[in-house]
Amino acid sequence: GPGIIEPDALAAGFVTDGAGRIDERFEELQRFGAHGGARLTGPLGAARGGPCVAKWPGFPQPSPVLTLEPEEIRSAVRAALHEDIGSGDVTTLACIPPEATAAAVMNAREPLTLAGLAFAEAAFRELSPNVRLRRLAEEGAGIPAGGGVLEIQGSARAILTAERVALNFVQRLSGVATATAQYVAAVAGTTARILDTRKTTPGWRRFEKYTGACGGGTNHRVGLHDL
Repeated sequence: GPGIIEPDALAAGFVTDGAGRIDERFEELQRFGAHGGARLTGPLGAARGGPCVAKWPGFPQPSPVLTLEPEEIRSAVRAALHEDIGSGDVTTLACIPPEATAAAVMNAREPLTLAGLAFAEAAFRELSPNVRLRRLAEEGAGIPAGGGVLEIQGSARAILTAERVALNFVQRLSGVATATAQYVAAVAGTTARILDTRKTTPGWRRFEKYTGACGGGTNHRVGLHDL
């Protein structure tokens, strides 16, 4: 059967061939993945954060992926903001006037496969419903170093207070998508597929499986109930 590569196994330096055999090819795949040259596209509807469908030349299309609902995104963002803000952002409240406005751009520091914009947007809107947001890229897109992904305009207090939570979501989820995209590139043109696993961050399984699909991977079992 086709080879199956699990990102968790790759992280440990192993690749399975679908029959349970193990092959130590991580370094080879890592080198190839960095220079495989596969092109990734995957525009995504902004309202729901999914589905993120990646298309790779000569590569079998992944199965339908889970879709993140707006409410589960907002719930995760609210919890993260509560964790970070606590009783109040003392620095921003002390230094920034309530009426001050600001504009900012979220840029990529290094090449990446984008994921998590809906979480960033939810973070800014949670603190200021009137904030103006404009996407400069869509989920699943390959972003070069220095490339912009999101423009933000509005309350300076809201932007500064939500900034870290917004960045944390985009950095973490884009990291999963980027790593997956490298392994997908490594097997482009073959019959192998990159499958995700249940070895996810507790409480973030749906988010990480969604972003794996943004990187061109195929969603596998969501839980023990799933065959």
